[in-house]
Amino acid sequence: VESLSSTVALVAAETIGAEKALQAVIEGRLLASYRFEEHKGTTEDSTVLKSVVIAAPDGVDVTKALARGLSVARAIALARDLVNHPGGSMTAVGMAREAQKIASETGLEIEIWNRERLQEEKCGGILGVNAGSTEEPRLIRMTYRPSGESRATIHLVGKGITFDTGGLNLKSFEGMETLKIEMGGAAAVIGAMSALSALAPDVTVVGTCCCTDNQPGPNATKPGDVLKIRNGKTVEVLNTDAEGRLVLADGLSIAAEETPDLIVDLATLTGACMVALGNEYAGLMGNDAAAVARVESASSAANEKIW
Repeated sequence: VESLSSTVALVAAETIGAEKALQAVIEGRLLASYRFEEHKGTTEDSTVLKSVVIAAPDGVDVTKALARGLSVARAIALARDLVNHPGGSMTAVGMAREAQKIASETGLEIEIWNRERLQEEKCGGILGVNAGSTEEPRLIRMTYRPSGESRATIHLVGKGITFDTGGLNLKSFEGMETLKIEMGGAAAVIGAMSALSALAPDVTVVGTCCCTDNQPGPNATKPGDVLKIRNGKTVEVLNTDAEGRLVLADGLSIAAEETPDLIVDLATLTGACMVALGNEYAGLMGNDAAAVARVESASSAANEKIW
C-alpha cells in the first residue's frame, strides 16, 4: 500500500475544548506510530499509516494546535529514544551530547559539568556512584528563559543512571536486565526542555540531569563508605544499589540553592513504588499541597495515571 489516509472527524470535547482536543488527536496519532529501530536492520512495513486528515470545527486555531501537538509528541519521542538506547551507547557523555544538540536546535542555554567540575562543586553523591565506572559522569543544566518577564522559576531535576548494576551490592541478572531505563528521569527532563521554546511558557525553567552509570569496579564505593553531598550533609552508604538518591541529592541541593518557586524531581527511584502501586501508576509525593494538586490535575487531563 503506497499511501493510506484516515479521516478523523474531531468533535469538540466539552471538558477540554476543541483546540486542546485537536492537539490531543495529533499527539495520539504521532505517539501511536512511534518506533525505535536504530539498532535493528533495515525493515520495510507497507502497512504503516502514511497520512492522516483531521477535520476540525470552524474557529479552531489549527496551526497552534498542530505546533503544540508536534512539539509535545517530539519531546516524548525524544525521551523514549534516550531510554530505549542500550546502556553501552547512551552513557553519561552520550546524554550530554544529546542535550547539547537539543540546546543548539532550540536556543536553550546549557552548561555541562565534567568530573573535574563536579569535584570543584563538591558533588560527592554523583562522584561516589561513579567511582567504580570507567565512564565519565556528567551533570547537565539546561535553561529556558521566556522572551518577556518571567512569572516564576521552576527547576526540573532528573535521575540519569545510564545503567545500574547495583554496584558492589550487585543485582541479579533478572534485576539488571532492563536497567538501561534508570536514566528515565533525566530523559524526561531533556524531553520536556526540548519542547519549551515551542510552547513558550512565561516562566523560567532549569533542567538538571545527574548522569553516571553504577558499576562494581575496583574503586567502587563500598558499603559503609561515607559520602559528602553538595550541601555539606554526609551519607553512610549501606547499600550501593540505592544510588539514585545519591545523585539526586546533589542535583536537588544545587536547585535548592537557587531558591526557585518549585522543584520537580523525576526518577525511577525504587522498586518499592511498584510493589505499592503496580506497573501502571507513577508515585507522586511532595511537601507543597497546591503544587501536588496541580500535578494531579495535569496528569488527569493527560490521562497519565499517578497516585
